[in-house]
Amino acid sequence: MEPRWVLSGFIAKNTGDGTQTVNPFYGVTVNAPIAKSGKMNFYFNVRGGVVNQYFIVVAPGIETKLKVSRYVSISFVTSVRMTYPSAGARISIKI
Repeated sequence: MEPRWVLSGFIAKNTGDGTQTVNPFYGVTVNAPIAKSGKMNFYFNVRGGVVNQYFIVVAPGIETKLKVSRYVSISFVTSVRMTYPSAGARISIKI
């Protein structure tokens, strides 16, 4: 099966010292397929959303998705958010 376009939601936050949420970032993600190689898919990834309920942010990036089994996959995302590098990971389980 060929890679598909993906639309999803996200919440990203840093708890800093563990007592207070710092700069929560939430919104939508759009993935457009770039290439497929065996069990790996590569996507152009754009996250857009709101930070601190005041600022609109768009973070373009690249996602690499590795299919571990029929039901489980692992994704790694690298992007640029407000001129700073950003990285993330996701585990997807198909039910």
